[in-house]
Amino acid sequence: MPTTIHRNSRKILMGALALALPLTSVALLESPALAKKPAPNPITCTDLAGTVNFAGSGLSKTGFTSSAKTALTTISGITLTCPGAGPTSGPTGLNVTVKNVKNPKVKGQPNTYTYGTFAIFFGSATAIKKSVKTVTFTINGNVVTFKNKFVAVDPGIECAGEVGFKLEGQVKTLPYNVATPGNNAEMLVCLGHDTGTNTTNSFIADLGNPASVITSAQIDPAESEAVL
Repeated sequence: MPTTIHRNSRKILMGALALALPLTSVALLESPALAKKPAPNPITCTDLAGTVNFAGSGLSKTGFTSSAKTALTTISGITLTCPGAGPTSGPTGLNVTVKNVKNPKVKGQPNTYTYGTFAIFFGSATAIKKSVKTVTFTINGNVVTFKNKFVAVDPGIECAGEVGFKLEGQVKTLPYNVATPGNNAEMLVCLGHDTGTNTTNSFIADLGNPASVITSAQIDPAESEAVL
């Protein structure tokens, strides 16, 4: 005998299918195959590079005399690579304002200051922290802001024999924000090649040389990185 579906039964069946359809759609959207891949966190960006131009006449053993209380060091051409994260770019430039050392007062003469000594360079961690409060990167279209909380001079330990700086902080910006307390983001900036008078194309070799005047240094992409 053929099966007969009554009109009321058909309405109940169609209603059940209508209710089930949205649930099925949600299940498909939440399936692993269709879910959006989360951004890596933290993400290690390598090949960090750029040019550091030291203020005025550069860096030397004795430095240079100025009437200004501060000197400005600039960092330009910043680039880096974040593997697997899409197109990446760094800030267009950064400025570091370094406090000059006041010279002994000469009667009847205006105050003068000394800038650009090797000693001032080694003591510039505080100046970097105050000047570079944030560093903004763009990773795959996302603006990622590194908030600088601590700076230390690296005398060649993490920079593999080069002199540089280690910046520690946090990224608060989605999707690379660090949720775990104490899990700090880091930037390691190591200085490799240099230019100037009586320089040898090695920043570490020329730093401290009484004959050298260093006008610029290159951030070494082989040793420098940012963990965001």
